[in-house]
Amino acid sequence: MRKKIGQVTLHMYKPSKPLKNGLFVPYIKIIYDGDAYHISTRCELTETQWNEYDQCPEVNHPLSVEWEKVSGCVTELTNEGDFSLSALKMMLQGGRHTSVQSFARARAEELRGEGKFNTASLCDLTASTLDEFAGGEVRFSRCNAAFCQDYINWLEEVKQNSSTTVSIRARNLSSVLGKAVEKHLLHGNPMLKVKKPSGKRKEMKISEQSLEKLLNAKQEQLSEKEFHYLQYFRCIYYGNGLNMVDLLHLKHDNIKDREIVFSRKKTKKNGFGKEIHIALIPELVQAINLLSGGIKYIIPVLDPYEENTQEEFLYIRQVIKTTNKYLARACETLSIPEKITTNTARHAFATRLLQKGVPIEFISDALGHSNIRTTQHYLEGYTSEQRMQAAALLKI
Repeated sequence: MRKKIGQVTLHMYKPSKPLKNGLFVPYIKIIYDGDAYHISTRCELTETQWNEYDQCPEVNHPLSVEWEKVSGCVTELTNEGDFSLSALKMMLQGGRHTSVQSFARARAEELRGEGKFNTASLCDLTASTLDEFAGGEVRFSRCNAAFCQDYINWLEEVKQNSSTTVSIRARNLSSVLGKAVEKHLLHGNPMLKVKKPSGKRKEMKISEQSLEKLLNAKQEQLSEKEFHYLQYFRCIYYGNGLNMVDLLHLKHDNIKDREIVFSRKKTKKNGFGKEIHIALIPELVQAINLLSGGIKYIIPVLDPYEENTQEEFLYIRQVIKTTNKYLARACETLSIPEKITTNTARHAFATRLLQKGVPIEFISDALGHSNIRTTQHYLEGYTSEQRMQAAALLKI
C-alpha cells in the first residue's frame, strides 16, 4: 500500500525476514524531506495472509485500522502546516486526539485518584486557561517556547492578571509539560526556555497593635460569627502556625501529654510526614475549646465527610473562604487596617518568633517545612523591622 499526502509519502511493507515464530510484522514507512520513519503495525501475519491483504485490503482489517490511524495523523498535521517526523511521533505516542489540555485533564484525574485534589484543580485550571487562550485544542507539536511565551503575554496583557497569578499559571503549565516529557510526549519542556515572572509575594505583615487587638478581642466586641471564626486565627497563631487543613483534621488522639502531635497532611502525601509537636498553652486550649465538639475530629466541621475525598476537599475550601470573610469583618469592627486571612496567622507566628531572636531552624521545624530553604523563602519580605533594628546598631 502506498499513499502520498502533500510532501509526505506513506508505504506499508512486509520486512524480508520473519520473526522466530515464522510470522511477519508489516511496517508503515513515512518519508518526508529525505528522512524516513518506520512504524510497526504490531500485527503478526503469515506470508500468505500478507499477500491476500496486499492484493485486496479489507476496511476492518487490523492493518487497515493502523494505516488509517497513521495517515489520519499525517493528514491533520499537513493541513495545519505543522508536519514534521518528530511531531508525528509525538502525536502517535500520545494517541490520536491527545492535546496539552486533554493530557492536563487526564493528569488531574490521576491526581484526584491519589487524593491530591489541590494539585488536580491546578491541572484543570491549566487546561481551561489554555482553552480560552488558544480557542481550541493545543497539540504537543505546537507547544514550543514561542507558544508558551505568547500564553504568558496573554495572561499579563489581555487577562491583566497580577504577576503573582501569572507566575502561578506559568508554574502550573511547566509542571504539566514536565510530566508530558516523562511520558515521551515532548522531547523537552519548552517552559524552561521562557522567562517567567517571579511573582510578588502577597503582603501578609500585620502590626503588633493589630495582632494584639485580634488576640485579645472579647466576645462582646464582635458578632457571634466574627468571634467564632476569629478562633481559627488564634488556633493557627498559638498553634505553631498550624495550617487550616491540619487544624480541621486534628483528632482527639492527637492530644498527648499536654501537646498536640500530628503529621502535616501536605508533607505526609509527599512522603515527608515528620511529626510536629505543639505545646498546649492556655491561649491555644481556650481557642480550641470554643471550636470543639466533634466526634471524629476535635473541630466538628469535617465530621460528615469521608477523609481524602473530593467532597471533603471542596468543603475545606469553603470553610477557609468563610473564615477569611468573617476575619475581614472582625478587622473592620476592630478598626484594623490590614487585610487578614488564615495565612496571615501562620506568617505572624513565624515572623513574631524570628523578630524575638528564635533560630530559623526551630521555626522551620515548627512550621513542618521539609527544608529550611522553604522557610527562608517563606519569610522573605516580612522582616523589614528587623533590618531597621539591625541598621540602628551601626550608630555610635
